[in-house]
Amino acid sequence: MRAALDRLDDEITGYGRAIETAAAARAAGCTVPSSRAEGADVARRAGALADRAATAEGRDHDRARALRKVAGHLHALDIELADPRLGGDGLEVVAKALAAALDVFARPDIRGLARLQDRVDLLLDHVEHHSGLRRVAVHLLGIGTAAEFTWENHPHLRRAELVG
Repeated sequence: MRAALDRLDDEITGYGRAIETAAAARAAGCTVPSSRAEGADVARRAGALADRAATAEGRDHDRARALRKVAGHLHALDIELADPRLGGDGLEVVAKALAAALDVFARPDIRGLARLQDRVDLLLDHVEHHSGLRRVAVHLLGIGTAAEFTWENHPHLRRAELVG
């Protein structure tokens, strides 16, 4: 189970970085091919693995649920970002916020969550120009909150235990 989770984690991270790169490229005026079909496949496989992990050890189950959640948010984000009406400034802010979301998912910490929140706040400043960015913000925050499922898997975030 762990090996499958590790492979899926790598695929989801790669998909997220591809979306981040595509958003930055579109912000710079470049045309990029769609990754939505691949993203849908990754999201389906994440869901299937999470279903299989339902009977697994607690940490594997939590990690599988988090991966399913992140894959779903990334796929929805990919769909939202396909809107040709999104402008360069908004896409640039989205790319930076997505980078923060993927970073906090890879290594959850409070500073990372605060950085993500700051980036999403900047993104929300652009909502008046395009209302679709509000939905993008929800997906970015969803990626950040998925990190909470995996916090127990990171030694630097485990709760302190009383000795004595």
